Amino acid sequence: VKKAAKLLRQCAKWREEFGTNDILDTWPKNQSAEAILLRRFWPLGVTGRDLNGRPIHAFHLSMVDFPNLFKHVSMDLVVRHNVYLMEKAFRHDPKGQAVM
Repeated sequence: VKKAAKLLRQCAKWREEFGTNDILDTWPKNQSAEAILLRRFWPLGVTGRDLNGRPIHAFHLSMVDFPNLFKHVSMDLVVRHNVYLMEKAFRHDPKGQAVM
């Protein structure tokens, strides 16, 4: 239990330092060439709902040309983009039942 509590505190600290709570507002405003490239070539879509009414999120990773993409974007922005996509997916589910 102590280890789990420590990990939870570390996660909360990282989320605060990384800006996760504000990322749905801040990331779309990033108009750098790298950010635009990531948004264009690393898509996420909501494809419908499962039998329980939860949204089905599809990450089209087979469409991502990773070797070429990583020539043009930093790992920090890749992480930021993925955190944005995950937050968007979690918040898209009004019942808070996102299953990833």
